[in-house]
Amino acid sequence: MILFIKYNTLNYFTKYYFQIPIKILLLQIILGDAPKIPLHFWFLFDLIATTLIFLIIIMIFKNNYIFILQLLMLFSYFLQYSTINMKLFYKLKKQVSLGRENEFIPFAVTGFILFETDIINKLNKYKFHAFIISFIIFVLTGYYEFFSYFNGITYHGIKLNIRSICLIFLFSLFSIEEMKYKYLIKFIKIITNYTGGIYYLHRIVHDDFILIFNDIKVGNFFGLCLIYLFSYIICFFGTFIFGNTRLKYLFI
Repeated sequence: MILFIKYNTLNYFTKYYFQIPIKILLLQIILGDAPKIPLHFWFLFDLIATTLIFLIIIMIFKNNYIFILQLLMLFSYFLQYSTINMKLFYKLKKQVSLGRENEFIPFAVTGFILFETDIINKLNKYKFHAFIISFIIFVLTGYYEFFSYFNGITYHGIKLNIRSICLIFLFSLFSIEEMKYKYLIKFIKIITNYTGGIYYLHRIVHDDFILIFNDIKVGNFFGLCLIYLFSYIICFFGTFIFGNTRLKYLFI
C-alpha cells in the first residue's frame, strides 16, 4: 500500500514515474507478489496457505498425519526436480507465489516434524557431537554438489532443506543462555527486536538504494549488508519516534 501511494503520487513528478493499477494492488494483497510492487510478501500468502494445508491433513489423518506430510514433501520434490513446478508457475507467467508454495512445503514439513518429535531436546544429550556433525554437513553441502542442479523459482531442491536443518541444529544446540558475556546476550536480544521491520523494509530500501548508490552492486555481500544496515537504522529510529503509538509495529 505504501509503494502504491508512492508510485502513484510522489513519482508523478519524477522521471521514474509509472502508475500501478488498482487490479495490481488487489493482486498484491491476495498473492503478495504482483508486478511493480515488492514481491517479498509472497511469504505471508504461502504461510497462510501452508497452515491451512497442514490443518486439513491433521484433521483428516489424525493418526497418520506425519506420514502424509512426508508423502507431501516427496511429492513436492517430485514436482521440483521434474521441473513441472517451474513450467506451471514461472515459464507460463503464472504468479510466482504459487510456485514458491510448492518449494516452501518441504521446509514447513521438516520444521513441523522436528517440533513434533522434539528432536532438538533429545539431541541435547549429544550436543557437542550433533553440533560438529551439523557443521560438517553444512560446509560440505556448500562446497560440493551432492545433488543434481535444476532451475527453480526460489528455494528449490533438497540441498537447501538439508542445510536449513543443519542451521537449526547449530543455533538450537548453541544456547545463548550459556554464553559467558552478558552484554553479548543483551545485544542479541535488542537487535532481534527489529528483524520483522527489516523484512518488510528491505525491498523498499533496495529499490531506492540502487538509485542512490548505483556504483555499488547490491547483489553482493557488501551491498546486502548495507541494505540490512540501512533497514535496521530506519527501524531503530522508527520505533524511537513512534514508540508510544501503533505505528511502531511498522518497524519491529
